[in-house]
Amino acid sequence: MSVYFYIVGPLVALFIVGLANAPLPVPGAAVQRLIRLLAGTTFGLYLLHFPLLNFFATVLPGPAEGGSRRILIFALTLGVAVGFSHVIEQQKGPLKRALRSGLDLVRKRRLRLALERQGLP
Repeated sequence: MSVYFYIVGPLVALFIVGLANAPLPVPGAAVQRLIRLLAGTTFGLYLLHFPLLNFFATVLPGPAEGGSRRILIFALTLGVAVGFSHVIEQQKGPLKRALRSGLDLVRKRRLRLALERQGLP
């Protein structure tokens, strides 16, 4: 491992601890709404960014080294991912409930089978 990691790691940790203990001003209502809006896109962005980057890099014509092509790929990826992230966020609750109910059914079935193997009703 490089000496770089032994220097930068503790510095980053100190920075985080310092920020956690610093009295920072609370932003206004407009800034809070913007932060909530952007925070609501993080899961969709995380989920979709890599497939979209690959898709747009494959579909868009032009030389791979072109700066304008790279900017277009980035902009399209960001726009589509943020647009879809709102749909993903809205569907997260129903999907979570469906997955949990399915998992509950599997658990109940396993428990029933285990009890039947032991001869219990």
